[in-house]
Amino acid sequence: MVGQARPTVAAARCRLPSTQAGRRALFYRPATADPAVVTLDDNLRDLYTIGDLVTYLKELTLPSSRGYNGAVLVVNGDADQLMCGTAPPNGAPCTSGPALAEYETQFYGPHATVDAAIVPDTGHDLALSTTAPATTGHIIDWLRSALR
Repeated sequence: MVGQARPTVAAARCRLPSTQAGRRALFYRPATADPAVVTLDDNLRDLYTIGDLVTYLKELTLPSSRGYNGAVLVVNGDADQLMCGTAPPNGAPCTSGPALAEYETQFYGPHATVDAAIVPDTGHDLALSTTAPATTGHIIDWLRSALR
């Protein structure tokens, strides 16, 4: 069927949130999510494979980003249930840009410059939320300042 994910046996066994119908709401803040977008996102969801999981776990323990010493911008929604607060393994503090930037420095090289922005009333899926223009604004402003 066009537009619907076809779970593999491995994905079905894992029962990861991104592969289960109706679970995409986890990625949004209801106040800033268009229900039609959430439904479409759920219908078009992709598989999260064992290979994806292994790669993610490897990056948690041996992050390749620690060798990067350039400019970094991290943008999170303050209601991101996957990356903020009590999210495993070490939920980031999504209370302010400076707090998030300080937390994120541990994942980059010692000479990296880490900036961060928090988008209010927004979950994990920044680009599909109604607050996407604010996210884009943070990115454009940062690029303008970083490219000077």
